[in-house]
Amino acid sequence: MKEDNYIPLSDCTHRGIYRLGSRNLSLGVYNEASKGFIGIREKFEDLYLFTEYHWDNGPPFGTARPYEYVGTLPDDIEVRETVDTFDSVTRRLVDFDKEVEEGRPKGWYFIDTREYSRSIRPCTASYKPLFDYLLPLDNKINNDYSSQDSDL
Repeated sequence: MKEDNYIPLSDCTHRGIYRLGSRNLSLGVYNEASKGFIGIREKFEDLYLFTEYHWDNGPPFGTARPYEYVGTLPDDIEVRETVDTFDSVTRRLVDFDKEVEEGRPKGWYFIDTREYSRSIRPCTASYKPLFDYLLPLDNKINNDYSSQDSDL
């Protein structure tokens, strides 16, 4: 498909699901707040939700061109990439850049105790409801695309 045939940013609808031409995504849900698409990325055999930004945002971040509207995300699924951030060692919820105690440096702290710690190893997990909804759609888009290639 030609590059100038994509759907412009102004025509994308929040919660709309689009087939994409991008670096890492073949399908994504448009997030109006970020002007990007959340989709499933594969890297080192790991699948996770990832955002790529609409081409019209310009370089260097605009990498995704929507080519086809596929549908709308159901209302009961949020448009979000991740769930809460937690410490990978203790599995306790953590947050960053809050003044935990007057005079203490800002940084990572445990939410339950508000204890600041330099030993926190923060990580996040993909938002499972969105991941589970997109996975079969993404697989179908990829399988349909592979079938077209084999017909050539």
